[in-house]
Amino acid sequence: MIDKALSADRTETAAELSEDRLREIQKTAEDILDQYKLLPGFDLARFLTREESFVLGLKEMDRNTTGVLLINQEEFIRGTTTHKLILINQRLQEQPDFQQRSRFIAAHEYGHYKLHATGMSYYPHRDTSNVNAPQEQEAEYFARCLLMPEKSIRELMKLSAVADGSTEDKAAMIARFFNVTQKKASQRMADLVRS
Repeated sequence: MIDKALSADRTETAAELSEDRLREIQKTAEDILDQYKLLPGFDLARFLTREESFVLGLKEMDRNTTGVLLINQEEFIRGTTTHKLILINQRLQEQPDFQQRSRFIAAHEYGHYKLHATGMSYYPHRDTSNVNAPQEQEAEYFARCLLMPEKSIRELMKLSAVADGSTEDKAAMIARFFNVTQKKASQRMADLVRS
């Protein structure tokens, strides 16, 4: 069972978005998981490049931006041969949890694509000037739902080795199982406390 103590640690997303919108976003993520038969911890980069025709790359950006989504359905994005591009700030490579962070950032940017993109779009991720904007919160929630599906987490919580652990131990187990940071695992647990 997911700890009730986490209810005090509700994420900004849960506090700002309506329950109806949260359900819509979760359903969008679950539909993708079902459609492509994606298992927990799936290779997100492979999925995005093969199934969604994205190009993924690294680029040096200012410290306040961790990733960017560029979409242009009319023509190739300037300087590329693609219509869909996700860039991760290469400065993050210095972080010990780069693999998990970049995976989450890519999922967040993909969330913008699935939830918000129309025609020609540009979405900076985690730009400190708009972190609380509804679209940012929606993409953040989408990424948590896609990478840490509710059903899989609830099944994991039934295992005695996990169920008997502390909240921190549970978050660490979720983080390892789903290949995300412990912070994102804790946020996902908080999401599920209220549902």
